[in-house]
Amino acid sequence: MLSEIFDFAFNTQRSAIKPHPTCYKPIPMKTPVLILLFLLPLCFSRCEHGGENNPVPVSGKLTHVSDCKSNVSSSSSSLFPAEASAQAGVPVPHRSFSAGGGPSSLSSSQSCINYTYDKNLHRLTLTHINAGFNCCPDSITCDINITGSIIQITEKEASALCNCNCLYDLEMVITGLFEMPYNIRLSEPYAGEQAPLIFTIDLKQNPTGSYCVERGGYPWGMD
Repeated sequence: MLSEIFDFAFNTQRSAIKPHPTCYKPIPMKTPVLILLFLLPLCFSRCEHGGENNPVPVSGKLTHVSDCKSNVSSSSSSLFPAEASAQAGVPVPHRSFSAGGGPSSLSSSQSCINYTYDKNLHRLTLTHINAGFNCCPDSITCDINITGSIIQITEKEASALCNCNCLYDLEMVITGLFEMPYNIRLSEPYAGEQAPLIFTIDLKQNPTGSYCVERGGYPWGMD
């Protein structure tokens, strides 16, 4: 990269110095030096954050979805169709979570993001604890879009085959990130007007941590 800058600076001078039939005034030697001083900070900035030589592409994907953590039924408490309950699997009891600096005990009235950053791999692992979905979602997916320092995560379900909702844990991995602040924004199908999961993390200052919000609307807060 530096060699390209030097070539550009001095080639600029050589191409600009052309004799004229009537007058000739060479460009001062300080001109390419000034160009070089202007371009060097850009080079170092690109090198610090990977630039074109970043070996890890920026991408994100959903890597794991837990089973339904609690059998939280609606007022009718009926499932439809009957075969849909089999697709959802057997609901498991609500369980506590402890990892990566996250809360040691988590009730169903909380929704949290635990995160861990590996600077050597440029990899951020996010775990969404108590994500709300239908009891029979068919499949759960996440659209993860990274634009500059903004990470937008949209959680989705393919179907809502049962007349109940419950809580799940989702794990996501995002690669190609650097030790800098990022703003994380989650869009959830059942959060409605409840407290959103929108927050900023600084991967250099705090590579591991968690962010939680309190929720009381169904399917949260059913303890």
